[in-house]
Amino acid sequence: MKKLFQILILFGAASQSSAQGIVDFDSVGWALNGDTVNGGPSIVNNNFILTDGAGGENRSAWFSSRLSIDAFQAAFTYQDVGGGGADGIGFVVQNDPRGTNALGYESGGLAYCNITPSVAVLLNIYAGAPGGPSGFMLGTNGVGNEDLSGAYSGRTYQSTAPVNLDAGNPVNVNLRYAGALLQVTLTDTVTSSRFQTNIPVDIPAFVGGNTAWIGITGSEGSVLSHQNVSDFTFAPLPTLTVSRVDASNVALAWPGGVTGFTLQSKSNLTDATWVYVSAQVNQVSGWNQAIVPSSASARFYRLVTARQPLGGGINAKGQIILSSGGLIDSFDSADPVYSTNGQYDPAKRTAHARVLTDANTTGAISVGSGKIYGSVVTGPGGTVTSGISGSVGDISWVSNASGIQPGHAANNANIQFNDLATPFIYGTGLTPSAGIYQGTNFLYYIGAGNYNLPDGVSLNGNRKMVVTGAAVLYVNGSISVSGSGFIYIAPGASLRIYLAGNGTFSGGGIVNDTGLAANCSLYGLPGCTVLNLSAASTFIGMVYAPEASLTYSGPGSAVGAFTAATVSLTRGGSFHYDESLGAAYRRQ
Repeated sequence: MKKLFQILILFGAASQSSAQGIVDFDSVGWALNGDTVNGGPSIVNNNFILTDGAGGENRSAWFSSRLSIDAFQAAFTYQDVGGGGADGIGFVVQNDPRGTNALGYESGGLAYCNITPSVAVLLNIYAGAPGGPSGFMLGTNGVGNEDLSGAYSGRTYQSTAPVNLDAGNPVNVNLRYAGALLQVTLTDTVTSSRFQTNIPVDIPAFVGGNTAWIGITGSEGSVLSHQNVSDFTFAPLPTLTVSRVDASNVALAWPGGVTGFTLQSKSNLTDATWVYVSAQVNQVSGWNQAIVPSSASARFYRLVTARQPLGGGINAKGQIILSSGGLIDSFDSADPVYSTNGQYDPAKRTAHARVLTDANTTGAISVGSGKIYGSVVTGPGGTVTSGISGSVGDISWVSNASGIQPGHAANNANIQFNDLATPFIYGTGLTPSAGIYQGTNFLYYIGAGNYNLPDGVSLNGNRKMVVTGAAVLYVNGSISVSGSGFIYIAPGASLRIYLAGNGTFSGGGIVNDTGLAANCSLYGLPGCTVLNLSAASTFIGMVYAPEASLTYSGPGSAVGAFTAATVSLTRGGSFHYDESLGAAYRRQ
């Protein structure tokens, strides 16, 4: 779904309005922090589980890139399942030095207090908090009900009556920030009661900039609760401006902190088709700028953007190739009907995999003799080629027929593949050191936190890596895993690798002993142009590398989601998309 705004250029004059580009729980790269109770924090089917009544839960989730906060809209649904629990949650905008690892105090701290610089919308459900249950407060610089020491700060929650946050009903939370004014609206989805307030606040001044990390925090103490946040969306609201460059050209510009937008234009609003503007977009004094010819007649321009493509299975800018009888299907690790103990089971497979490319060429998707349990999508004009035994469709079709089942192919792909920013300034992370895990020596022992490694990382022979906590690893160059080398993600741990150079993962590869793709993410930064996965072990994880040619070599299998510039499954490799990662093609 595209969101847009438009600008009219008429004989050098211009009118302008707002735009939005959406980030949600389906977007790539959410960082989860906190306790390990009941498996720790998780986002499953667009639902962030903050507390689930087990005690001692304190959690945060941050989007992987800083977002523009000059003006924005945010929305989510909050529910204290069962009602009458503690303690609450926060919607937080922050530039804490910990970045996506930020986690505040538990209990009355709502996992927010001690995150600074920051601004937060805090929702309380604990009867013993100042102001009583069902309260709202604007937190700033890590101070809410508690201060930076974890002690009571003296701040009191404002009643949200007639909305009762601890009644157990789902409550829609809508936030709109513009002109240094934050509007907060809470709506009980069962009773339709509504609470609304407007708060003057200069959010960029508090957080020290025009971009910041966006996320959700929450916790419980001795009084237990089951708190969920679902259907989260965040949309920056950039402003498109126009200025004259010379007698023949004008400059179109929008804030540089707002990424993922593309210019389109047309000369008549009654025309059905917008065309992409070929002008190069450059960064000029913190703004995205495109120089376009001025027109003697009216011309309309708009910005369009799309969600980052993670869901559905395999996504690419260019060609997607299955060779030697490759197989693509889906399952749901969060649903025992469609998995066994959270693992892929061919007897419980689903046909909800989506293979999508923006390419508009002949053979944009080459099925060959492969099997795709799901659908295929190309760019306008693109075609799908298939061998005699190749098949695309539902389970019955793929099991009994060849070719593409009617209704399982489209040619309307138009996805924005956004490059990722570095997770933190290189050199500010920890340097992994050697260590012993369960009696085995590892060259690199990584716990929770930010870590960085230089160019030329090679794991082979006795060179191995173990990950025992929620870790972010920034490799400022290339990485190679081969021979008896491997990366081991221990149960209860998670790893996000940001790779500035190319990557080869053969030999032992990445062994994800959590069994869940959400706990292993491989992100290719703009300099990552080649990724090869050919390990003996099953790859369980997510890959997002929009500039890389990704090759997965069989005869093994991969579980998770792939997004790259091009994707090739070779030597009969199979791919199983995990629907629990969230997708536009979620099971209906």
